[in-house]
Amino acid sequence: MYYEEDVINDLLAHADIVDVVQKYVSLKPQGSDYKGICPFHSDKNPSMSVSRRLQIFNCFACQTGGNAITFIKNYENIKYPEAIERLADMVGYKLPKPQYSAEEKEKIDSGKKLKAVNTDAATFYFKLLHSDAGKPGLDYFTSRGLSMQTIKDFGLGFAPDSYDALYKWLKNKGYGDDILSKSGLFIYNERGVIDKFRNRVMFPIIDNEKKVIAFGGRIMGKGEPKYLNSPETDIFHKSNVLYGMNIARRTRAKYMIICEGYMDVIALHQAGFDMAVAALGTAFTTSHAKMLKSKCDTVYMTFDSDGAGVKAALRAIPILKAQNLNVQSIDLRPYKDPDEFIKALGNEKFKERIEGATNSIMYRAERLSENCNMNDPDGKIAFLEGVARILSEIENELQRVTYTDSICKRWMITGEQREALVKLIERYGNEAYYAKENTVVEYKPDKAEKNPYIKNEKLLLAIICREPEVYNKIKSWVTYNDFSDDIYKEVAEYVFGVLESGQELMPAIISNRYTREEDIDKVNAILSTDVNIGETKDMRSRGITEIIKKLIENSMSKNLNPQLPMDEFIKRKKQLERLRIDL
Repeated sequence: MYYEEDVINDLLAHADIVDVVQKYVSLKPQGSDYKGICPFHSDKNPSMSVSRRLQIFNCFACQTGGNAITFIKNYENIKYPEAIERLADMVGYKLPKPQYSAEEKEKIDSGKKLKAVNTDAATFYFKLLHSDAGKPGLDYFTSRGLSMQTIKDFGLGFAPDSYDALYKWLKNKGYGDDILSKSGLFIYNERGVIDKFRNRVMFPIIDNEKKVIAFGGRIMGKGEPKYLNSPETDIFHKSNVLYGMNIARRTRAKYMIICEGYMDVIALHQAGFDMAVAALGTAFTTSHAKMLKSKCDTVYMTFDSDGAGVKAALRAIPILKAQNLNVQSIDLRPYKDPDEFIKALGNEKFKERIEGATNSIMYRAERLSENCNMNDPDGKIAFLEGVARILSEIENELQRVTYTDSICKRWMITGEQREALVKLIERYGNEAYYAKENTVVEYKPDKAEKNPYIKNEKLLLAIICREPEVYNKIKSWVTYNDFSDDIYKEVAEYVFGVLESGQELMPAIISNRYTREEDIDKVNAILSTDVNIGETKDMRSRGITEIIKKLIENSMSKNLNPQLPMDEFIKRKKQLERLRIDL
């Protein structure tokens, strides 16, 4: 799915990137540009720059950049076509119908069929739940305190203890094995076809378009596994789905609640907490965190209070914090999970627990203290070392000092112990700082960018995009044919052509010439390249001269410019030795 280049260019002409970014992040003027906290990595000091003149944003810390569409795409963790549509809605722009390649049309048709199969399966399970055969399932749900309205709202159902009931039902509706075999609802083997879900209460997993994409099923009575999820399919990827988000996305709340299981989400929604979601029996992922960040700034964790729940919470905290989310933990004790808590104490008491939630720093310290024998010197040392590492992660000095005071009061750390703790925090903080200074943590360059010549090509394009006047200084030396990377060569041909014709170069629209996401990302990466090649005019002149020399040397060594006559080739090589470009 894609939109024509002219359409995207016109859309961007109707949008101001500063206005768009400010809907998500607070910006402050700095010279002719704007500065803000980068939402794409754990940024404490504003490292993201937004240019109204160029209509681009970039963060030199994590190497993320691009136009308004790219920003929305990255922030909301959606595809480019969705980001285009989101921007169009934002600025009131009427888009034409998108275009599709033959491959995309085939994939879309297959996806629609898979969603139709799953949605029909959900209808089968729902109807069965309300029949005599589904009484065990309905009794289970009502015994868990669910109302008939809640059962309907979540489309809950029942899978009979049959090897082929669903298969026969769907075959009678006209579905063939070509699509049923891809649905994740059946097991195909040498003995035939078997329904995957049998004797289970069923939880449909629904996307934002209200289509069923997968299922979770809980066994009735004894049996393993207790919970069974659909396998990964063309329309279902666990790491990109949060159960209940199809409803929670419409909440008016300023926060989201993360649970562990289906019943926790459903119980909270029934109690009025319509912002509850859960991961689907898998580790919490960056994709999950980005989905939450697109809806709120604060997340409350309600993972089970047992050992497994604590481990899950501790794993999730850094992932959530990396998206600049404020992470709070709700203490459910003495109850295991939100479902038990709501049944025992009701929604008002749960609201009180939300108000009294513990922030992630204190939560981690609490869990650490539970695993250390505070009456034993070695246990106390282990606790202090662990707490020092937690506190050293806080870059803001005022926050770090405040949390240190709170922890010292809570665990009665005084005198020399406190002094030693403060020194240890400083030491760990310095170690982390120097490690960070010497390591680019979040930016992973592609294989091509490890090539110094291709790095030069990217850098030269980045400089010209920001300072088009540089092109006049280098055009007698460089043509687009001197670029060895195919994408950079195409970008150079476009950029040089625009500048030769005397038109204004608009860097924000360059990526609109591409439809493949990897190509769009590669072009946008040019715009986020650090172009600081020197502080003074002389240093910058020497810097650009070296870039041009290396680029041309590579071009000549690989004969990338075959139109160049041999005598011109020899002459150019001699001139290159004396090259000096003055900016």
